[in-house]
Amino acid sequence: MASLQNLWPKEVAAMPAQRSPGAILREQAALLGPRVNNLLEGRVETGPLPHDTKFHHSFKIVVPALDFYQYELFSLSHGVKEFYPLDAVAHGKGAHLKTEAELVEWLRAVFASHETKRIIGTLLAMVEPPAGGSEPQLTLDRL
Repeated sequence: MASLQNLWPKEVAAMPAQRSPGAILREQAALLGPRVNNLLEGRVETGPLPHDTKFHHSFKIVVPALDFYQYELFSLSHGVKEFYPLDAVAHGKGAHLKTEAELVEWLRAVFASHETKRIIGTLLAMVEPPAGGSEPQLTLDRL
């Protein structure tokens, strides 16, 4: 019986020149909890789009104290061969982002938007201890 010859090169994968959009989102998701006294969490769900060759990333705000309620803040989708350009949707508005730098600026704008602050404020109001409790109250100014 002949042995199998491995035809794969030693360097089977070319290293991408930039971080993946999913990695950027996971970094930001991890930073949300500490910003709001861990009353909320960020979560990124990634998977292929059905009947398509694109990957979809959904950024969700999770509220552990409310039976792990989840609110999708925004989503991104990109191809398998290249991360950019990618399509993004937040608060009902779409964007076509061509570079990592554009993605970072778009994320900064989404996180700082009035809509995002209002959503986070509403979720925090449902889980924060009442005024005069032992823990300090969070305000939107501290986000």
